[in-house]
Amino acid sequence: MVPLAGIRDSIFSIAARIVRAVRTWWTPVRRHPRRLELAWTESDRAAVEGLALAAAPREGGIVAFCHRSTGTTRETVIVGTPLIPIPGDLGYARGAVVTITSKYWNRVIDALRDQPEGTGVVVLHTHPGAGTPEWSSDDQKADRSLASFLFGEGFVPAHAPLVSLVASHTDLRGRMLTYDATSGSVTMTPIQRVRTISLSQISLVSTGDRAEFGPESAVPAAADRSVRVFGKAGQRQLADLHVALVGTGGVGSICGEHLARWGVGTVSTWDPDHIEDVNINRSGVYTWADARKRLLKARTLAEALEAFSLVRTIRTFWSASDIRQTRELPRLLDADIIVSLVDDARPRHFLNQLAGAHYIPVIDAGNVVRSTAEDDAAAETAEVEGAAVRISVIVPGGP
Repeated sequence: MVPLAGIRDSIFSIAARIVRAVRTWWTPVRRHPRRLELAWTESDRAAVEGLALAAAPREGGIVAFCHRSTGTTRETVIVGTPLIPIPGDLGYARGAVVTITSKYWNRVIDALRDQPEGTGVVVLHTHPGAGTPEWSSDDQKADRSLASFLFGEGFVPAHAPLVSLVASHTDLRGRMLTYDATSGSVTMTPIQRVRTISLSQISLVSTGDRAEFGPESAVPAAADRSVRVFGKAGQRQLADLHVALVGTGGVGSICGEHLARWGVGTVSTWDPDHIEDVNINRSGVYTWADARKRLLKARTLAEALEAFSLVRTIRTFWSASDIRQTRELPRLLDADIIVSLVDDARPRHFLNQLAGAHYIPVIDAGNVVRSTAEDDAAAETAEVEGAAVRISVIVPGGP
C-alpha cells in the first residue's frame, strides 16, 4: 500500500517546483548598462595624448577616429590613428585655452568619408599639470554644441561613437556623447576604464569616474603570499581582471584552476568537448566521476572554480559552442585577455582577427611531444624523440 501522505508530499513538491520555474520564467531580466571603456595602442596613445600634452604650458587639442566594440557587459571605444593638426587647426582664447577651429573640423568631416562605416570621432584637449582634470563650463557647452552639430547634420551617424577626452599630465577622463534628435538633448556617459596595449604589456587603469570596487574585490588574508609579490593594489587589479579561456583540456583546465587560485575575478570558458578517461591524468579539476558522466569540460571547470577561488565571489561564464558563432562574440568582447589553448587552426585564426579588431590581447599556446609510440597505443616501450612549447602574444600591430 502506498502512503497517501507520501503522494501528497510528492504532489506538493512537484507543484512547488512548477511555481518556481514559472516565476523564474516570468521574472523580467534586469538589464544593467554596459560599462564604458576606452582602448588604444601605446603608440596611438602617444600620438594622440602625447602630442596634445606637448603644447604645454598651453592647452593642446587633437582629433582621432574611433569605432565601437560592443560586448555583453562592456562597451569599448577603440581609438585609432589621429588626424594630426596643422597650422591654423587650433586657436587660442585668452592666451592658453585651446579651440578646435572650423578649419580643423572641415578636415575631419572630409576625412570621415574615407573611413569604414560606423567610424566615429574622438576629440581630446588637455589641462596641463597634475591631478584629475575637470571639464570647465566652456567645455560643457562646447561638447553639447559639437554633438548637436555632428549628429544633427548627419556628419557622424547616430550609431557611431562621439567621445570627448580631457587629459592632464597624470590623469585622463572621458565621456561618450549621444544625441536625441527628437528632443535635441545630449547625454554624456563617463568612461570608466582605459586599457592601453603594447607588444609587451596591457595596462588597465580605472578613471576617476568609476565607482569604487565592490566588496568582492577586498583582499583576503589568504592572499598574503600574493600580496608580498603584487601588493594589495595589484591583487585588487587581478580581482578586476576578466580572462577568457578558449579550450579547457589538459593545459586549459590547469590554467583556469590557477587563474582562480591567483585571484582573477572573472573567468569565462569555451570548449565543446566532454570529459573522457584519457583526460584525467593530464588535466586539472576533472575526476573519474566526471568522465563517467561525460560532463562538459567548459561547464565542469567553470563550476569548480568557486571552491578554491581567492576572490570572495568569482564570476564565471561557460559555453560549449564554437567561438566563431555570432552569438558567442559579445561574451568574448567582455574579456580583458583571451587565452587560446586549442588544437585547431580555425578558431586560432578567428581569435587572431579578434585581437587586432577589438584590442583584446590573445595569448595563444600549444605543446607537442614526439615519441616512437605516438602511433602505437599498445607499445611496451617508447622513446621521446622531441618536444616543443610555443607561446604567442597577439595584439594590434603584433604577430
